[in-house]
Amino acid sequence: MKERIKSFVLVLLILLSIWLTSETWIDKRLWPDGYSLFVNVKEWPIIREFFEKSYSQPMENLSKARKIVIADGSGSSAVFYNGDRIFKNVYSDIEELLTSFMKGEVSIRAKSNLTGENVRELLNEQIMYAYVNYSVAMPGGFFGQLMGVAESEAFSDLSSVRDFFIMPTGEESLELIAIDGENGNVMRYELNYENTAGLIEKFVGYAEDVPPENYCVMALQMNMDISSPDDAVKMKTLLDSFLVLDSASTADSKKAEIVSRNLVENGIPDEVIRCFSYSPDSLYRYVDSEGTVIYLENDSSLKIYKNGLVEYEATAKEYGIPLAGGTSLYEKLNSAIRFAGKVYSAASPDGEFSMNVSRDIRLNASGDTEFLFDYYYEGTPIAIKMNDGETKMRHAAEMTVSGGNITKFRILLRSYSGSEKHRDFMNIYEAIDKIAANYEDAEEPVKIEDMFPAYMEDGGSERLLPCWVGYVAGLPIVICE
Repeated sequence: MKERIKSFVLVLLILLSIWLTSETWIDKRLWPDGYSLFVNVKEWPIIREFFEKSYSQPMENLSKARKIVIADGSGSSAVFYNGDRIFKNVYSDIEELLTSFMKGEVSIRAKSNLTGENVRELLNEQIMYAYVNYSVAMPGGFFGQLMGVAESEAFSDLSSVRDFFIMPTGEESLELIAIDGENGNVMRYELNYENTAGLIEKFVGYAEDVPPENYCVMALQMNMDISSPDDAVKMKTLLDSFLVLDSASTADSKKAEIVSRNLVENGIPDEVIRCFSYSPDSLYRYVDSEGTVIYLENDSSLKIYKNGLVEYEATAKEYGIPLAGGTSLYEKLNSAIRFAGKVYSAASPDGEFSMNVSRDIRLNASGDTEFLFDYYYEGTPIAIKMNDGETKMRHAAEMTVSGGNITKFRILLRSYSGSEKHRDFMNIYEAIDKIAANYEDAEEPVKIEDMFPAYMEDGGSERLLPCWVGYVAGLPIVICE
């Protein structure tokens, strides 16, 4: 026994000695620029991976619903947003059902197709239900992986999923209605679920004693999603059927501003540059007349702008930055988030990488996959609206993956904090009117596909204003006072 302990201690001391020696030899501060073989070796991608820190950015933001509406069956509905005090409890009950369904643990009595009009009729019957909305649409198998189910055929009838309705029909039965996020088709699954009675009890409890600002109604319940040729007053703007109009957003209120900080305003950390397989001391580095730091190689370029934008581009996919991990859409996204998080952490080692996916997750027939991410602060998204020449951006991070390699990547390096200053915040109807004003010459009504409160980042202001973001034809429109 003593001999084993001695052997273990000896091995430990040898490993520690090797590590300390490598740290001494590889420390670039001990060597003139360009002379240390060990410093240069450390820049090799495969070796650098060994020495880099590992940044794990979980995909839990994407796996959680964005909002949940509970209707108690008596005509009263309440909305709970991700970040609300009791949201976690509400979502945990629903997540249990969805996960069990994805695993095939819940028996399906029957399934059938519905129309959007069928859903409208159901909701107008003042029945009990829970409406669950995720931030982006995604393929059913991908959604299952987010829920911890490796392989699932549960939603194979649909192209993508984002919106669900859960409607109890008995003490041990319910209907799960899934809306296809790509084409609007509706599937109804009639399920045997032994925990339905407990779910009903919880739904009733959640809908009781909620503050008035949680009261809500859906656009389809007010017919704000349809237009008829016979209408005396022609509607200029239509809303998505499931757009939630809550009491808090229909009354004037005040909302706090937040403070934005450029993470590279005091210099560019070497670790940011190394993330892209460049040496900070590269001979192919120069600064242009605008103060942009530019690194050039035969097969790629890296630009770091004074406003905090970092931009990388490879000349061809075989020269891009390899993504660690598998080739499935789920694994690609996971790897993309980790890489974006690594760049962010290199600029702000103690900062919190708070980003979420900003566009529907779909398979790309061309083989290229584009991922878009945006910051959020305390649950509220931060909309990017930069129009400064070359640095025009609409998202905090944009990445193109080709053949498993990152060929294009842009990220605006920012951190955010609260402030004591508040300002008036327009209600949702005023914001809808302002969006409609942009299309007043359109011959057909404009459809607002999504709408939510946010903050606006223009890349130059220190204080960010509260705003509304509406999506029309897949493109964001930012509305501020």
